[in-house]
Amino acid sequence: MLQSLAVSQKEYLSKNQTTALKGMLALCVLLCHVVPASGVFQGSILSPLFGSLGYLSVAVFFFLSGYGIAVQYQAKKEYYLKTFLKNRVASIYCLTLFLTILYGVFRILVGVRFSLFEILQSLLIGNTIVSNGWYLQIVLLFYILWYLTTKHIKDEQARYAALCVAVLLYMLIGMLFLAHFWFQSSLGFLLGVFWQRNKQRLDNWLFFSRKRVFAVLSITVIAFCITYLLASKGFIPHKAISAIFRSVMSCLSAALFVVLVLMFNMLFGKVFNCNALQFVGKLSMEIYVLQGIPLHIFKTGKLSIGNGWLYIVCVIAVTVLLSIAMHPIIQFVTNIPKKAQGGP
Repeated sequence: MLQSLAVSQKEYLSKNQTTALKGMLALCVLLCHVVPASGVFQGSILSPLFGSLGYLSVAVFFFLSGYGIAVQYQAKKEYYLKTFLKNRVASIYCLTLFLTILYGVFRILVGVRFSLFEILQSLLIGNTIVSNGWYLQIVLLFYILWYLTTKHIKDEQARYAALCVAVLLYMLIGMLFLAHFWFQSSLGFLLGVFWQRNKQRLDNWLFFSRKRVFAVLSITVIAFCITYLLASKGFIPHKAISAIFRSVMSCLSAALFVVLVLMFNMLFGKVFNCNALQFVGKLSMEIYVLQGIPLHIFKTGKLSIGNGWLYIVCVIAVTVLLSIAMHPIIQFVTNIPKKAQGGP
């Protein structure tokens, strides 16, 4: 067991492992939306559990985003910072623009109305017409916050502290004024940057002994279950205080879920690093942003499917096929800023 842990220590956040992980997370987000919409578990305890897969999986996506840009900056330093707006921010914004046009055309074809103000919100921040488009908006926000703090603050600890303050301030605003999905996964981004800064020390400590890994895993499982239960039930009679308390607990449960996934990936990641998940992982962005089309098509209109299980199968199948078909186009769109400026 210790030998297998030593191998996983080198690979649990490798490109292959994280690609397979993205594949699993993309499917979890899809299940989060398609299962409740199908009504197959309506009224059972499984329905809210499937619903929770969304914010928990997004927290891991945010972790991978924060970890990824921190790794790249550590390797390339000023060159990465110099090209960051072009290679990262502009690429995500081009994708947002393309998806806004795509969903605008789709809504016109299926007869769903939208306003010019909604288009403006889709291109900036707010009530977007793009399915799961809020995720792209928050990724852009976090990228810009990371860029500003990294560019203008040279001290590493002060830089991370400033990033934490900025993200936590956004989360506070979200708790007061926004729907829960806007903020409850946000700690994942901070955790990703933190993990990269301290990975060597964390790995050395965690992999010191088998008992230590399982002890951390056990404590994290217990803490996650407690915070998840408190986020679900609240247990505080005062309505306003209960809402804030449940929001805080949901944020903590999302962060603890990230740690759980990391522990699980350390111990058993190789088991799930298969060709199928590698394939799906390469389509994770497409699956995330395009699933709204089959979710709508098979729920309303002439192609509406009444059988819940058949609805689930059709939505998943069409989402994957649509993602495969659109993958080259989305790759082209996201690479436009690099090509326009002669980037690598």
